[in-house]
Amino acid sequence: MNKQILHKLIFSPRRRTNVALLLVLILLFGILSLAVQANTNEQTWTQVVNPACDNTTFDGAVLGISEGGLECGIPDGSYETGRIYVPDVMQDVVASAPSDPCRNLLGLDTGDTCYRMWYSARSASTNTAAVALAVSVDGVSWERYAIVLAGSAISGRFDSSWLSNPSVIKDVSGGAGDPCFDQAGVASGESCYRIWYTATTNSSTFAVGGAVSADGVTWFRVNGPNVLAPYQQSMLAPSSNPVRFDSRGLVAPYVIKDRATTAAPCTGVTTGDTCYRMWYEGWGVNGAFRIGYATSPDGIEWNRVYSSRDDGAIVAPTLGFNDTFDEADTGITTVVKDGSLYRMWYDGKMNPGNDTSVNIFSIGHATSVDGINWQKPDLVEPVWSGADDAITVPGAQEDNVWAPRVIKQQTAAGAEYWLYYASATSPYDRRIALARMTQGAPLGGVSIIRDGNDVTLQFNTTEELPVGGSVLITLPPEIDTTDITPLGLTNFAAGAVLRVDPAAVTDAYAQGVARGALIVDLSSAGAATPAGAAKEIRFQLPSGNSDLSALVQTFNNLRVLEQGVADLPAPTPTPTNTAEPTETATNTATPTATPTETATNTATRPKQQQTRRRRRIRRR
Repeated sequence: MNKQILHKLIFSPRRRTNVALLLVLILLFGILSLAVQANTNEQTWTQVVNPACDNTTFDGAVLGISEGGLECGIPDGSYETGRIYVPDVMQDVVASAPSDPCRNLLGLDTGDTCYRMWYSARSASTNTAAVALAVSVDGVSWERYAIVLAGSAISGRFDSSWLSNPSVIKDVSGGAGDPCFDQAGVASGESCYRIWYTATTNSSTFAVGGAVSADGVTWFRVNGPNVLAPYQQSMLAPSSNPVRFDSRGLVAPYVIKDRATTAAPCTGVTTGDTCYRMWYEGWGVNGAFRIGYATSPDGIEWNRVYSSRDDGAIVAPTLGFNDTFDEADTGITTVVKDGSLYRMWYDGKMNPGNDTSVNIFSIGHATSVDGINWQKPDLVEPVWSGADDAITVPGAQEDNVWAPRVIKQQTAAGAEYWLYYASATSPYDRRIALARMTQGAPLGGVSIIRDGNDVTLQFNTTEELPVGGSVLITLPPEIDTTDITPLGLTNFAAGAVLRVDPAAVTDAYAQGVARGALIVDLSSAGAATPAGAAKEIRFQLPSGNSDLSALVQTFNNLRVLEQGVADLPAPTPTPTNTAEPTETATNTATPTATPTETATNTATRPKQQQTRRRRRIRRR
């Protein structure tokens, strides 16, 4: 009997039998709580509000459909009068092209930080969906651009009518044979956006497709391998097996570009080679929604990976109890790769009191080491719900929160996770919101000692590191981790291994393509690593005099335990001895001409460019 069972037995009146049994269960619950207290999510999120949305209509949102003459996001989105949902956000930089919306709408310059949000926009008049784009200087205040990808209107294509639920990564073109090169015209090695989306011909036969773009605005559809109606040209269509959870439809793909490993293999992909991973929502003949998984060597041809469950779903409802947040359905998901862990946030649905006419959506969290087998905490509770969300429309019932998307940011204090999601009150799905979380207590004594290219990273922990836990050391993106040499560890349990993983994290810098980091792997440790004693991680950098910073995070199997950041400036080059020059007279009597100050014409400069602070991604 686990903690979840006891929770339901104690707090559900329908399962109280007598006072004596209740007292026994409370005692047992307390004992087990001590044993499993580390197996929790412990996530504290804080709502972030767009000042333009801080009113009674949009209170708490960062983007919302204009209502009653009020605006939440500029300008009014006439193409999204029905719903907005599934916000996929990327921290990006302004391109050199004059047509970049970040330049035109925000007044930013090439290289400045710009956030791009691709999201589902649905028309009330036509009841069809498309993918829209908005841009932002800070990820909070947004300005709409336009619809950038809609139904193809091509007879016979799976996406002729409806297109929504985007997942976007920023990759590089692979040259001939890559759709980025062949269709979008992106030169080999240059940046290319790839999108995966849900689409349909008739609002009921949903499948997954994709497209590529040089700028995130103009998209070129990529034909998938499916040829049978009504899924022609789709990349992943419903299963033909009626018992599978995805036999009726697939929606809301979420994709990262990763590498195949022995711990997380990919069908038909050699260990170490590229592996695209997709998590998606599917539904079957009984109408229930579950989360599924597929892998691909190229992002076009996908192989489903079913679990051992009869229906094949990898994340299913927590069954057997009343009023568990994901007891009815598990759905739209987002995944962050955090070293040894894949961390999933997903929406779950419950029907309180078994009343199927009332649906409440909340957001939960689970982890995995292979992308297919997922662990929920012992007490299955949401990490974000309508009760936490600040959006409260007068007269509406408690809002639903769903369709999560998470990006991991690095700050001066450590890692911060940004949760974008759809908030549904009355009338329905008309707001996108943001919450942020910094997880883990501060690490003590975080410092870097550098002797040439040899680096010693030191820190103290106040929590022990369990067997199966890990330490993740994330370095600036300019450092090529493939040229780092692990040297050793001090004060870690026997069996701990320091390794360089070339595809360890999908943080904001990664833009959906996993990048390298160092990992202390404790999966083979003989015992927990005690707290207290100063720990050292030693490694050798490639040649160069770059500034060095390191984000250090310690993990158990569900969450960040502690974190901290160490900074070290680049070493000062040793001066070379040169012959002392003879003194040479310097004529300073006649100064060089000083150019006159040239007036800067700002009269035609966009107002936003004058008033908004330019922000750049910090490159160390």
